Amino acid sequence: MQQQQQQAKTPPPQPQTNPTRGSLPAGFKPTTPPPAPKPSPNRGSMPKGWTPS
Repeated sequence: MQQQQQQAKTPPPQPQTNPTRGSLPAGFKPTTPPPAPKPSPNRGSMPKGWTPS
């Protein structure tokens, strides 16, 4: 069984289009959507532009 694991073919490394993206392919899309803009918990229900007087 161990010999079969060593003979397993490894896929060729994806071309790194951007160093910051690591080895992810160019067309890679994260499964998790970008975090929606939410007001900070410490601000409660205050408007986004609200500032303490």
